[in-house]
Amino acid sequence: MQKGIIFTLSIFLLLMSFVLLLESNTKTSQKQNETAAILRTYQKLSDAFNNLHANIIDLGIKGSFKETKERILPFKFETDQNTISLQFGLPVREGTLARYFDTANAFEIFAEDKNYSNYYTGKNVAVEAAKNTGWGGGQTSLNFVVEPSCMNISAQQTGMVFGKSWCKDFDLSDTTRIDTNIIISTPNEDLNSISCFWNGTESCPNDPYNNTDPRPYFQLEIFDENCSLCAFSNTTASGHFDSSQNNWIAVHCTGTECISKQIDLNLAGEFLATRSTSGLPSTALAAITLKERIRKFYFNDLNISVSADDFNFRMRTQR
Repeated sequence: MQKGIIFTLSIFLLLMSFVLLLESNTKTSQKQNETAAILRTYQKLSDAFNNLHANIIDLGIKGSFKETKERILPFKFETDQNTISLQFGLPVREGTLARYFDTANAFEIFAEDKNYSNYYTGKNVAVEAAKNTGWGGGQTSLNFVVEPSCMNISAQQTGMVFGKSWCKDFDLSDTTRIDTNIIISTPNEDLNSISCFWNGTESCPNDPYNNTDPRPYFQLEIFDENCSLCAFSNTTASGHFDSSQNNWIAVHCTGTECISKQIDLNLAGEFLATRSTSGLPSTALAAITLKERIRKFYFNDLNISVSADDFNFRMRTQR
């Protein structure tokens, strides 16, 4: 009798162990399935976010992808290690800015369309694009960021402003040099003079680059071969400058019957290259050499959020 009880108890314990093992395996399998579902959802969100980010925010710094995006930008650009070079109009054509606002807002409509969103991820996509008056807003500039220096490039109708952005304070002490060319391509311009206020003195510098001078360096060169009415006695200005002071160069006409609008180059914490919107179009080339190597260049006036309510996941741009 005692042996029978022991045998029955042994069988019972064995069966219980099997049941517990089976239950444990079932729970493990369920957890594995849940984990796999979470990972799949995360991967879908990540793919969707990266795809949207690559298509509208990330400008790329090399290759055909960069060239494709450049077609609708308000400038052309090149990057080379620490240097970013921009070519833009002075003033920037209003239609160029409006076209980029149109692109960003059309992208918002497309990305938030439920047919696209559900087809691609089955999740929620939200896009916030800057809006000019054509899209019911009031923004007049477009902003782009170079990282890790965190220099903001603001494209405005009057020209370009290179200054600080959202990620950290930036000023011109974070650059080593700025080389700027002004190309006067309209024959009936009558620009003929350069005036400067430089490091507290009302005179234009003409100094070479000195690699022992820790201050940033600026160089201007004007090309007026196509301007028959331009009569510059000097077409260059260059020198190191104190970025905490108000430094400026004005390219203008002196005389009683001038028609050309002044071109302003200001360097006081940030760099502004501007011209009145009523001025004749000219072209500026600005090569800015930063102290840090360029890693990213992206559009800063659009935010993306991709979420999955069933797992309470959310990915979004952090600006």
